[in-house]
Amino acid sequence: MNIIVALLFALSSTLQSKPCVNWTTAKNFDFYEIPRGKVPERMQWTEIEHLKHVRLNNAASILQRSTCKNRTLTTWMDQYLLVVEFKSGKKEKFIVSGYGYFLCALDGMFYYVNESDQEQWQSILDDFKEKINTNHLK
Repeated sequence: MNIIVALLFALSSTLQSKPCVNWTTAKNFDFYEIPRGKVPERMQWTEIEHLKHVRLNNAASILQRSTCKNRTLTTWMDQYLLVVEFKSGKKEKFIVSGYGYFLCALDGMFYYVNESDQEQWQSILDDFKEKINTNHLK
C-alpha cells in the first residue's frame, strides 16, 4: 500500500513540475476577442499585434491570488485571448474561459480564480465584452 501511495505522490509531483506564473511581475493585461476560425495556440505574434484589444490591468490583483494546476483536458464554450506583458518585456498568451473562473497558459497550466474573487473577475470579463461590443478598443 505504501508503494502505491509513493508512486501516486511521485506522479503528482511530476505533473506539477511546471512553475506557476509569477503574476506580480506582470505589467499589462490585454484581452482580445479570438477571430472566428482562429486557434489561439496557432496565432502568431505578428497576427495578434494587428488585432484590437482592451487593456484591463485590474486583472493583476485577482490573478495574484489564483491557484494553478496542470491539466490537459477541458471543454471551452466561450474563450478569449489574454496577452500578458511582463516587466522583463516577455509576453505570454493565455486562453480565458468566458464561462468559468479560469484561464489556461499554452503550456497546459490552468489558473483558477479564488471563490472570493469570482464576482470581480466576472466584472472584468463583462467590462471587456461591453467594450468589444461598443468598439471602445485600442
